[in-house]
Amino acid sequence: MPSTHWQELLHDAATPKRCLPALCSGVLVGMLLIVIQLSLASLIFSGPLAPFAPQASGLPLFGCFVMCILVSIFSSVPTAICAPEDSPAAILASVGAGIAAALAGASDPRAAYVTVGAAMALSSLGTGALFLLLGRFRLGNLVRYMPYPVVGGFLAGVGWLLARGSIIIMTGITPNLTNLPILFTGENWSCGSQAWPWPWAR
Repeated sequence: MPSTHWQELLHDAATPKRCLPALCSGVLVGMLLIVIQLSLASLIFSGPLAPFAPQASGLPLFGCFVMCILVSIFSSVPTAICAPEDSPAAILASVGAGIAAALAGASDPRAAYVTVGAAMALSSLGTGALFLLLGRFRLGNLVRYMPYPVVGGFLAGVGWLLARGSIIIMTGITPNLTNLPILFTGENWSCGSQAWPWPWAR
């Protein structure tokens, strides 16, 4: 992007009329992104990986920070706002649960945490490389040939994984037909080892 264009953008943004709305929007979007990334970290590192959730929350936060910096520098749209998708987090939550189950008998309890972190890094690098290739060879139009039922089924599956994971995190109960009455009555709701008192559910 030409330097003169950046100079014009900085000159326009320096005016008080545009600086204050931009600053307020940036603070609001930043707070929203922090909450979203912490929620996604709790979703990925849940179940057996829950003890590592506090220290693992820095992984999506750092990834979001790097993404926002790169988009703000290299994007051709001055008002572009980026945020990591929640769809990969739902899939990574299932991957993390599988890794934790496979390494349940490991001598070092941190082995599952490190392995899930490596899986997140490798999947991010692989996805980034794929999108770079698609952009380099201008293959984005191939998305038109993806069948609508495939896209709809993928979005529906991701939505179910997100809803299921959020219910498990909030209540400690896996949503299924057997536990459905418990979810509506509020009995035995828990978050980890702490019971949640719900007066309206008694």
